Amino acid sequence: MGQVIQLVELALLAVKLGEFERAAVYAERARALNRGAPELHDLYTVLGMIALNSGDLAAAKEHLSESIRVCERNEASCLACGLRPFNLHLAQQLLEHGESDSVEKYLMRCQRVWEPDTKRIASWIEAIRVGEKPAFVSQAPSRKLHAISVRTLSLVEAELASEKSITDTQAGLKEMRADFKRQVDAAIRGRLRTGRN
Repeated sequence: MGQVIQLVELALLAVKLGEFERAAVYAERARALNRGAPELHDLYTVLGMIALNSGDLAAAKEHLSESIRVCERNEASCLACGLRPFNLHLAQQLLEHGESDSVEKYLMRCQRVWEPDTKRIASWIEAIRVGEKPAFVSQAPSRKLHAISVRTLSLVEAELASEKSITDTQAGLKEMRADFKRQVDAAIRGRLRTGRN
């Protein structure tokens, strides 16, 4: 899993630097490995940016849609994606190319995965509807928060593998999200107790 994360991160960096050929190489190598939903979310964003750079607007829009679809696949995918920031680079570029309908649909679906960002996303959707082009902002998690998300995902996968009902699973996911939010808030305030982590 570590190798795919590194390849996806390299692909994202290459795209941001305008190195689309290099990004394509990293993306192709990452596609050959076992990927989780968050990595697929970023990978489809990279593929969409590559398509957009080559002038294939239809493929770029399809990759944008796929980047959120992988997060909606099941509860574990939804939680795994929701613990990391969503990638807005392709959405921003498509918006600059006048694809407000595709971006609006993407953001509406993002609200179901990134519930804590619902209000911010709703404000972007409203701005798009009145013809504005908001500058999307997404903050990357620190290594500590990423480690917490990986551990939380492991717990979610174990929970989903058990024979509990969907109601029990949803209650467990809400509890884990609340616990994760408490830990993030503590980390931001500098009060995260490292002995418990």
